[in-house]
Amino acid sequence: MVVSIQIHAQFVRGRMLVRICLTVIVVAIVVFVVYPKGQAFAGKALGRYKKIYKHRLTTVINSPVPSPTTASSPTPVPSPSIKPSPSATSSPVGSWPLQSVSTMKETKDRVCSPRDIIFIDRWLSKAVEVGANYVSIETPYDNPSCASALTYTKLWISRARFKGLKIWHRHMPLAFEGIYSIAKNSQSSYLDVITNYIKNNPTLFAADDIFTPIPEPQNGGIQGITYCSEGVCQFRDASYFNQWLRDAITQSKQAFASIGLQDKIKIGYYGFDGFVAWGHNNPDWNGILEDSTVSAMGNITIDHYPELVGTSMTTDLAELEKRYPGVPIIIGEWGTVTGGTVEQAVKNSMGAAIRPSVRGFNYWHMGISGNEALINEDFTSRVQFDEVRSFFKR
Repeated sequence: MVVSIQIHAQFVRGRMLVRICLTVIVVAIVVFVVYPKGQAFAGKALGRYKKIYKHRLTTVINSPVPSPTTASSPTPVPSPSIKPSPSATSSPVGSWPLQSVSTMKETKDRVCSPRDIIFIDRWLSKAVEVGANYVSIETPYDNPSCASALTYTKLWISRARFKGLKIWHRHMPLAFEGIYSIAKNSQSSYLDVITNYIKNNPTLFAADDIFTPIPEPQNGGIQGITYCSEGVCQFRDASYFNQWLRDAITQSKQAFASIGLQDKIKIGYYGFDGFVAWGHNNPDWNGILEDSTVSAMGNITIDHYPELVGTSMTTDLAELEKRYPGVPIIIGEWGTVTGGTVEQAVKNSMGAAIRPSVRGFNYWHMGISGNEALINEDFTSRVQFDEVRSFFKR
């Protein structure tokens, strides 16, 4: 009974709502159709509604739609040790196409006590600052018992390339001169050591690198001509010495071709002393380099410190030019190894090397330690740093 009464009440309310709606519609028709003022009122109301709607629609369409908010990943902040430096190849044009600084005191001499990456990066930044476009890496081909020379070499080369520097490879076999407690040995096949190193370590090399099979090979001893340490001569005579120089270039070229760098590496740049190159300080001697050897090398590279023997770079370069007219000259090593005013020594010797025949200069060494060093242990510049830079950034 109760349910029936509720249903009936809902039905009655529904009928009343329908009647009210019909009444409103009829009244609206009468007002809008019969009375003009009603029509005007309706038109104004409709127009105002359209303006409001249009404004709101335009605002919505022209408003920028916000992008979904996503959590941004933190930007890695490089540590000071790997902060990118300006490329050395973009530095001002200097006095020579090849401008290098030597790492020997920090590479060859420190295989057993290697520097860390922070030190190496700071050292190389100073090389860029002084105006070098190459850096000479001097490490052994083989590993002494104390440490891995190869690992240390890879670190120096990778960091140097990061700084925009090209590499002058000046590696040496331990037994060639007898270093790191390895006995000097003239029986080893050093050409195999050299070529196997190239083939086994292709990532160490890149186009435009310089490769010296063995720097200052005369120091291994040429029987009857140069001093043979430990009584062991690596070369039995001058003719054999010349043949070895040419063979080392030929076989190195073949090794580089096998790793995809055919004709892309500059090979030779041995670093002879004045006695071997042109008979320095001996009027009856013209050196021992054969024409075919000079042709194979393409230049004559000298590691020369005239101040040590009482001469000058000006005089000695004039003698070398006279002995080999038209042959390009590279200063493979020079530094202020003697006492006195080092700034003036730089001006004299590096200034003398500014001539058309000289195509490159490798300063030995940048540091650390020694009268010739360009930087101190704390990486501050020594007095001759600015003088060297003035030649590298002319």
